[in-house]
Amino acid sequence: MFKDNKIATLALQLMLETRHNLYITGDAGTGKSTLLKHYLEEVKKKVAILAPTGMAAINVGGETIHSFCRLNTDPAWQLLEEGKVCKLRDNRRVKSVDVLVIDEISMVRSDMLDLLDKFFRLNKEKPRLPFGGVQLILFGDHFQLPPVLKKDEKEEFASRYKSEYFFGAKCFVDLHLKYIKL
Repeated sequence: MFKDNKIATLALQLMLETRHNLYITGDAGTGKSTLLKHYLEEVKKKVAILAPTGMAAINVGGETIHSFCRLNTDPAWQLLEEGKVCKLRDNRRVKSVDVLVIDEISMVRSDMLDLLDKFFRLNKEKPRLPFGGVQLILFGDHFQLPPVLKKDEKEEFASRYKSEYFFGAKCFVDLHLKYIKL
């Protein structure tokens, strides 16, 4: 499939044949989008494709995190603290998801990753498993697009998280991500 790219071939194999949580990264132009396209053509599992922004979601044929989870625009840490992450009345769509792909993961704040973890635990009805047992495949380059944090949120955010990047999420340690750099 990837003639001279053994790493991309290995990544595709891991994506298709295992349940490992993966973080696939690489500089611009290294083939992350191409790899995702090949994966989506071959995968036999039910995949939800999410991204932090509308443009990123359109580029991968997915939807925004906020739309999928039916969230308002309050900071994710605030939604978590106020218990506003709830089980959907009709959660069949979420319950059917086997794999969660998040593109442009570098733009996803740590509190949003924690919120997604809580959302999937509730709606997959598997509260003891990270992301409700869903396989997580993250695409992005944390050297390209940073997460956005409003000036008036910085101090409040810093009191809760060590970093705004996704790897600062409280749930991150439980994910046991395999790191693949293209």
